[in-house]
Amino acid sequence: MEEQQERRNVGEIEPEGGQPSRNSGQTGLEPEEHRIDIVEISHRDWIESLRTAEERTQSQSQWPRIPKVPQMLRGTQDFKKFYEPRVISIGPYHHGRPHLYPGEMIKPLCARNFLADSKQDIEALYTKIVSNIEAVEKCYDWSSTKKYDDEKLARMMLLDGCFLLYFICREGMINVLKVHEIDFVEQDLFLLENQLPFGVLKLIFEGANFKVDLPMEKNIIKFVTVIGMPEGLSSEIQLKEVN
Repeated sequence: MEEQQERRNVGEIEPEGGQPSRNSGQTGLEPEEHRIDIVEISHRDWIESLRTAEERTQSQSQWPRIPKVPQMLRGTQDFKKFYEPRVISIGPYHHGRPHLYPGEMIKPLCARNFLADSKQDIEALYTKIVSNIEAVEKCYDWSSTKKYDDEKLARMMLLDGCFLLYFICREGMINVLKVHEIDFVEQDLFLLENQLPFGVLKLIFEGANFKVDLPMEKNIIKFVTVIGMPEGLSSEIQLKEVN
C-alpha cells in the first residue's frame, strides 16, 4: 500500500495545504504541457520524453529568443498592460485574441501596400520565410507555436512583418488607422510578447526596392530611438543578427 502511494507521488509536487498541483495553474510551469507522469507512460516513452524536453531546452535559434513574461508576474494585478497588446498582435503569443480581431483586418491592406511599394513578390517572400521556419519556431516559446503548422506560422510572419515595416515607414498609415489608434499601436509594438525576430524582418526588406528617405535598417533604428527610447535616455542602437 505504501509502495503504491509512493509511485503515485512520483513527478507530483505537493504544495502547502496537501493538495496535489498537477491540475493547478499556480506552478507557473503550464503543467498540462510540461508534467511527466512516470506511472502512466512506459519506461521507453518516459526516457524519450526526457530527451525531447532536453532538446527543447537546449536548442538555440540562429536568431535571439523572444521570451514570455514569467508566470509569477502574469498574476500580478494590472500587469497585463505591460505585456498584452490592446490593438494589434505581432507574432504567435497573442494571435487570435478576440479583442484584437479589428487589428487583424487592417494587416492585409498594409501588407499589400508595402509589397506594392517595395516591388516584391509575395510568393518569393513566403518561400524565403518557410525555408527558415525552423529558426522562427525556436525564437518563441514552444507552447505557443505548436498549434501552428509551418504554413500557418509562415503566413503569420509574412503578414505581421509586412504590417510592421509598413507602419515603421509611416507611409499612408493615417489613411488606415485613426490618430489615437496609431498611438496605441506604437505602444503595442514595444511589448515583450509582441515581437518578431529581426531575421524575419530582414528576409522581407532585404530585397525591397522602393523610394524612402532612409534605408530600412535606418528607419527601424529611427523608430525605436524616437518612439521606444525612454525620455532622457539616448543610446546608439545597432541592428545585428546573433549567431
